[in-house]
Amino acid sequence: MRQVPNLLSIGRLLATVPMVWALSVGARELALGLGLLAMASDALDGILARHYHAESEWGRILDPLADKVLAGAVAVTLFLHGALPLWYVLAVVGRDGAIVLGSLAMRRVLRSVPPSLPVGKLAAASVGLALLATIAGTRGIAQNVLLALSAILLAVSLGWYAARLWRTVRLHSTKLNQS
Repeated sequence: MRQVPNLLSIGRLLATVPMVWALSVGARELALGLGLLAMASDALDGILARHYHAESEWGRILDPLADKVLAGAVAVTLFLHGALPLWYVLAVVGRDGAIVLGSLAMRRVLRSVPPSLPVGKLAAASVGLALLATIAGTRGIAQNVLLALSAILLAVSLGWYAARLWRTVRLHSTKLNQS
């Protein structure tokens, strides 16, 4: 049972290919179904990992990686099909890229992968909701409001991650200087 959360994350990562394919051939219902399953599996893997005390360093890498790859690929595909504005795709991909780079730096300093922050999980959920709404056909003011709210959460979460990185690096450099 301890491996089920990681298997769900791997499934989400592998779902990227059929989801992009479904969007590319206009199979919106299939893409929407896969997207809903992906969001449900993301929630379920966290619940199971906590319940069965199956949280691991591998899971702290795999879970957010699956989210970032799937969201980025879907956002780019929707942009290429004219359903999302470029600014939103850049916000999603740019924030995720910055967080990955920051996590690599923190892993180098701490020798372990830090857990996701709650505000990061909220931002990821807002991206999932915005992408699913877009796949479902939401356009106009409703889509703009969803994208704007999601972009705000992306910016806020990036600020929190940057602050955590800054504190970690400062603390580590202070310890090195005291040695």
